[in-house]
Amino acid sequence: KFDVSMGLFDSSRKLLLQATVPAGAGGAVDANRLLEAGVVTNLPTKKAADAEGAGDDLARAEDALRAQRAALGLDHPDVAQALCNVGGACKRLGRCDEALAAYEEALRIQRAALGDEHPSVAQTRISMGIAYRIQRRYDQALKVYEETLRTQRAALGADHQDIAQTRNGMGVVFDRQGSYSKGLEAFRDALRIWRATLGDSHPDTSVARANMGDMLGRLGRHEEALEACDDAMRAYRAAGLSDDHPYVADALKTIARVRAAHTSSSE
Repeated sequence: KFDVSMGLFDSSRKLLLQATVPAGAGGAVDANRLLEAGVVTNLPTKKAADAEGAGDDLARAEDALRAQRAALGLDHPDVAQALCNVGGACKRLGRCDEALAAYEEALRIQRAALGDEHPSVAQTRISMGIAYRIQRRYDQALKVYEETLRTQRAALGADHQDIAQTRNGMGVVFDRQGSYSKGLEAFRDALRIWRATLGDSHPDTSVARANMGDMLGRLGRHEEALEACDDAMRAYRAAGLSDDHPYVADALKTIARVRAAHTSSSE
């Protein structure tokens, strides 16, 4: 199951490696956002790439944090973003307790400096939700996502694409819990919003559609599942993605599993 904007590991790492001196919040926000997207990947090929560079990334992120604190003090929003980068690097090393400590400190700074409804606050909460999910602390993950959803809806309205990101993340947690009906509802929300804001051919839209297909398959709705996955595959092919791309590989696995289940149920 994919969270939003997967497959951005290389871009996120490049941005993080560049963030070694005090800078404006924009670059730090982008690096952290991409890093968090890459962290969610559970494919073995990505895990190997993560392990190879994560130690260096953590050292650089910690250097950047020290520089930010020296230049800006302890409670500047850019310091919070540097803390998020430290948290992301810790998480990629499997050190989720340290990651959560960094995110919690970042969240404290951001809420005080920017307010509870600022997009940076929401992104930090999402990062915390991912860490909880990795630790299989699903109730805590959902609590963080629900807090994020509440503040996003108050600040952005009901149909902003950031809300789709949060709902998609919630869907992944529901899947891990075996709550497939709730997962389907969450992925359907994400799909509806992304179709309206990003269009049918955007990768995020296709990921939500493939995630829906997985939930439908697990609920025994095999024909609907295959239809959703086939729609996602057509979009992936139109975008030029090959079979070894993580999006495509995941969708193909879902299709194979659903077809096998459908054949078994028909016998």
